[in-house]
Amino acid sequence: MKNTYKIGDKVKIVNPEKDYPYKRFPIGTIGVVSCIDSDGDQEFAVIGITESGKNVSDEWWYLPREIRPYPYTNAEKIRCMSDEEMAAFLEKYFCHERRDSILEWLKEKANAEI
Repeated sequence: MKNTYKIGDKVKIVNPEKDYPYKRFPIGTIGVVSCIDSDGDQEFAVIGITESGKNVSDEWWYLPREIRPYPYTNAEKIRCMSDEEMAAFLEKYFCHERRDSILEWLKEKANAEI
């Protein structure tokens, strides 16, 4: 899988290698890309992740296939919103849509814009 991450991107650990010799962050951990080492080959990049929201110095390396952007879906984006962000979101998007349309929208890839 090609690396499309940049330093500072927020990511979620989704599929860590099972045979890695050290215990790394568990599945579901939210982290920040802190460094990228690709030796000039984006196909085999390894990505340093520092756990987000923690005052820790731990950094573990992951391949691009082991992580994904966060928030990834609109539903995950909503779960991450502050009260102020949620108020702006509801003001902009609140409408009387059908439940299946809303569910479909929640599963779409999140747009960075609120």
